[in-house]
Amino acid sequence: MGACSSNRRSNSRHPERIPVYGKKLIFQQSFNLFIHLFLFLSFVLSLVNSFFLSFVPSFYRFFFLPFFFLSFFLTFVLSFLLLFFLSIIHSFFLSFFIFLVLSFILSFFRYFFLFLYLCVLSFFLSFVGLFFYFFLSFICSCLPSLFPSSLGSFFCLFFFFLSFFFFVSFFLSLY
Repeated sequence: MGACSSNRRSNSRHPERIPVYGKKLIFQQSFNLFIHLFLFLSFVLSLVNSFFLSFVPSFYRFFFLPFFFLSFFLTFVLSFLLLFFLSIIHSFFLSFFIFLVLSFILSFFRYFFLFLYLCVLSFFLSFVGLFFYFFLSFICSCLPSLFPSSLGSFFCLFFFFLSFFFFVSFFLSLY
């Protein structure tokens, strides 16, 4: 009798959780749409800036560099959010796709070896970050008292930003 009444109480609470889950699902879908819109905006900004950095004289390139870094700032901050709100596989392929697209745009206007360099570098560093993520998540599952659960995400993010700084330093060395 007591077990039946406790089951009725748990079942009576269950319909109250469904609208909250629905609100979370709507929020997650709208947040993903918001992220993809900003990724498209950063893609357009990178396209415009790479065009101007290629055809504008070297004296005026200084005025376009802030817009160029703004586009990369938007891209990598939103990829940082994707690491925490989407799955790690999705963000891994998304980071590789962003590097691939942006390096293709830059190589279309500048140099072909820059495209190859960025493809290899972004794939390698993303793979290393993904390896560290799974390795550290395995350690965290085995020893949950010693390591926090978000340590693997931070290591993956570290290698992701490391590839970003490699890209910026290499791009600026061309000028």
